[in-house]
Amino acid sequence: MVMTEQLFKFFVVFFVVVEPLSLIPLFAGLTEGASPNYQRNMAFKSSAIALGIVSCSRSPARNSRRPWELR
Repeated sequence: MVMTEQLFKFFVVFFVVVEPLSLIPLFAGLTEGASPNYQRNMAFKSSAIALGIVSCSRSPARNSRRPWELR
């Protein structure tokens, strides 16, 4: 149950802060006229880069709150 709540909170914050739905027109404009294969590759690459950035920034944030014992 706790894991589900944390996952829900993560997605709420993600959709409020990043607003991925508002980025769809930007992506469509940048890849306009490109082949579907190119669009698919760009979507995959951008998702992988975003995942890498989130993963790299999560570890230092987790370690920085230990001295204050925040949970």
